[in-house]
Amino acid sequence: MPNDKRLPEGIRETVADHADDETKHHAYFSTLLRYLWPAMTRQEQELAGPYIPRLIFAFLEPDYPSIALGLTAAGLNPEEVEQVMTETYTHEIVVEDVRRGAAPTLQYFVEAGALEHNATHEAFQEAGLIP
Repeated sequence: MPNDKRLPEGIRETVADHADDETKHHAYFSTLLRYLWPAMTRQEQELAGPYIPRLIFAFLEPDYPSIALGLTAAGLNPEEVEQVMTETYTHEIVVEDVRRGAAPTLQYFVEAGALEHNATHEAFQEAGLIP
C-alpha cells in the first residue's frame, strides 16, 4: 500500500510508518525473547510458558465489543449483530487468524526453545497455535 499511487499520500505515509513500527517491534521482541527466555530458571519458564498463548490471543483476537458497537451504529438490531458476530467470528476462523498473525511470534518462541517445555508446548497446541 505505501507504494500505491492511487491512494492519498497521507494514507500511504501512515501505512509505511505503521510497517516501520511493526518491523521495530518484531526486532525488539525477538531479541528480548532470545535473551529473556534462557535467562529464566526452568521453574520460571514452566510457570510462564503456558500463559503465552493467552497473551497472544489477548493481543490478536478481535475486539468483539467494539465490533458489535460498530454493527449497532451501522443500524443492525441486536439479533442481527449476534448473527453477524456468530457467523463471522467462528472459533475456527478466529484461531486461524490469530495463528497467522502470530506466525513471527511463534517462530521466536520456537527459536528461544520455549516449546521444548511440555506444559508450554501443550498450551500452544490446546490453543490451536501449533499442530
